[in-house]
Amino acid sequence: MRRAAASALLTARARLAPGGAAATAAAAAPSQWCLPPSLCAARRPQQQRRALSGGGAQALDLQLMDAIHLRGLMFHGYHGVLPEETRLGQKFLVDATLYCGRGGLLTAGCSDDLANSVNYAAVYEDISKARGLFVMEGEPFKLLEAAAHAICERVLAEQQRVAAVRVHVRKPHVALRGPLDSVGVEILRSRMG
Repeated sequence: MRRAAASALLTARARLAPGGAAATAAAAAPSQWCLPPSLCAARRPQQQRRALSGGGAQALDLQLMDAIHLRGLMFHGYHGVLPEETRLGQKFLVDATLYCGRGGLLTAGCSDDLANSVNYAAVYEDISKARGLFVMEGEPFKLLEAAAHAICERVLAEQQRVAAVRVHVRKPHVALRGPLDSVGVEILRSRMG
């Protein structure tokens, strides 16, 4: 059934496209860039799209981007507002998702060559040394928001293949009344602003 629907769609595209038969041949050729209709951005409701900017051609649709995930990076740092936090320090956990654009990791997948990808060992160093300092183990930030923002700035500055980055910084041991797993912030930044 899917093949019949795809064939009908290609035939309809060929009739509407300039060039007739040539367009039909080009449309019928299998492509490694083709997406199934269920993933096509034009077919998803607007409210389901997660764009980083105001929309239009400039919008980044994260659901269509290749991504690299770094999860559970642990650091001992002295970030916080309270004097005890800056004196004793505590554990911080960092997660980062690097969005590499549509098909951004295709060449790396086909070539099996690190030069065609984002080196996550280098990204780990970018995260630990944002602003030229050891972010989580260096000069303290008062706010987790500031630490997460510094990480995003550094990753975008150093990793040209990364179009956008989502960073989640958590403090698992927080002096609050009542039980909780952690407190954290999550921010998303892109080259587009």
